[in-house]
Amino acid sequence: MLPQTTPPIDDSCCDCNYLFVAKGSFSTTTTTTMSIPATLLDQFELAHVGVIGGNTNPRRFQTAFSESFVLEQLIDMTLEACALQCSSYLDCEGFIAYTLEDNRLRCNLLSRAEGVTTTSLQALSYKRVVFPTTKTSTTTSTTTTTTTSTPTTTTTTTTS
Repeated sequence: MLPQTTPPIDDSCCDCNYLFVAKGSFSTTTTTTMSIPATLLDQFELAHVGVIGGNTNPRRFQTAFSESFVLEQLIDMTLEACALQCSSYLDCEGFIAYTLEDNRLRCNLLSRAEGVTTTSLQALSYKRVVFPTTKTSTTTSTTTTTTTSTPTTTTTTTTS
């Protein structure tokens, strides 16, 4: 049984052997730091920031959760994996990375990364700024037709 009174804590003490027991319900706040590694920075630019780092004007893409614009939803991915997956789609214009109550990182890859709306999510909205180039090769073939006429010989015979 624990004593009713707790002895004073001496912070300078190195050999303190007190056992602290916490009872009741407690909440913890987890701060999630999200950023894209430098290798992908040239392909994406941060367009909107949600409720992260004391942001007083949290925003996200308006199309972030529209079924018609979500190419793929990913769960338990890293931010780098979300960016790489978006890069694998020719029509991926960007993505939103966000967390919910369970602190699992989620990404929605977007065929349209546009519009802006307020959000209550811890979220980052990235716009793709570099798209793959496609090479177009043109093959031209020329057909030449030469027409030659064969000379005709006319023979005239005269009889006298």
